[in-house]
Amino acid sequence: MKRLILCVFAILLFGGCLAKQGARYDYYELKFSGDRCKNRVQNRKNIFIDRVMATNLVDRRDILIVDYKNKAWFVEDSKFITMPSEMVYKALIDGAFSTCELRPVFISNENELKLKTSLIALQVNGDQAVVTIGYEILNSLNKVKSGIVTKSVFVPDPSSESIFAGLNKSLNLAIDDILKAVQ
Repeated sequence: MKRLILCVFAILLFGGCLAKQGARYDYYELKFSGDRCKNRVQNRKNIFIDRVMATNLVDRRDILIVDYKNKAWFVEDSKFITMPSEMVYKALIDGAFSTCELRPVFISNENELKLKTSLIALQVNGDQAVVTIGYEILNSLNKVKSGIVTKSVFVPDPSSESIFAGLNKSLNLAIDDILKAVQ
C-alpha cells in the first residue's frame, strides 16, 4: 500500500514538472534583402567570403539592448534563430550573389579576392539599431582595402518586431557598403 501511494505521488510530482510549459520565444533570422542585379557582366570577379568572426558578446542568440545609461539586457520574448555570425555569413553570400560584378566561390584561390569580416556590434543602443562590421579585402594575400562600417537605424518602439526590423536594415546597409568597397 505504501508503495502504491509513493508511486502515485511520484507520478503526480513528475507529471506536473513535465507538463509545465517552457518560455515561448519568437525567432528571427537576419538576412540580405537588397536589390538583385538585372544585367550581370560577363567577367564577374570571383570572391571567396571567409567565415565571419564575432565577439563573444555579439555571437549569441539573445538580442542585446543597451539603454542611454549603458544598462544592458536581452530581449525576453525573442531570439535569433541561429548565431549572428552564421546569419551575417549567409547574408554576405546572398549580397555578393545579388550584385552584377561579383561571383562568390567556396574554394579560395590565390588570384581571387578574399573577404574577411568581423562582427563587432549587433545591438540596440537607446533607440538606434546598430551594426558594426570590420572587413579586410585581400588579393593574393595582399591587403587591398580594410575598414570598419557602422550603420544605425532608428527603432520607433521597443517591440521585438521593430527591434528586429531595425537590426536587419542596419545589417543590409553595412553589407551594401562592404560590397561597394569590394567592387
